[in-house]
Parts: sequence; structure tokens; C-alpha cells
Amino acid sequence: MKEFITFFKDDKEYKSLGTNEIKQILEKIGINTDHHCLIRKKVHIIVNKISDLNLSITESDSEFEKTVKNKIINGNRSFIVVV
Repeated sequence: MKEFITFFKDDKEYKSLGTNEIKQILEKIGINTDHHCLIRKKVHIIVNKISDLNLSITESDSEFEKTVKNKIINGNRSFIVVV
């Protein structure tokens, strides 16, 4: 239960379930997480200032990096990415 993603809404702190905890719950129900499901998380990204960002896309960038950079290059300043 140590893998939490912490995020804030207004002044309150919220915690989402970590991947290991989600797997434990699913396996408790009888779902084999190695074969029957793929767990992803939604990340909400808000970009305030782009002048200092390195937005050039390189071959070594992960798909996540390429997706985020492309969204910012295309003018998105608030978007959700599934990781």
C-alpha cells in the first residue's frame, strides 16, 4: 500500500489506489492480473508556461513523452493521458 499517487483538489489531498493494491483487490476476487487485465492510470496534466519546455521530439523519447510533447505542441494546455 505504499505506491500511492497523491493529488490535490482545492486545498484537500486525495490519494488514489496504487497498482499493487489494485492487483491485490482483483486477485482477492479471483481475477488473475497476469493474464486477465491491464491496469492503467489517468494523469491530468496542466501546463502553465511553455517557454522553458524542451518540446523537441527525439527517437529516444518514450511513447508517453511523445504524446505529451505532441499535445503541448498542438496547443493543449490541459489534458488527460492514460499511463
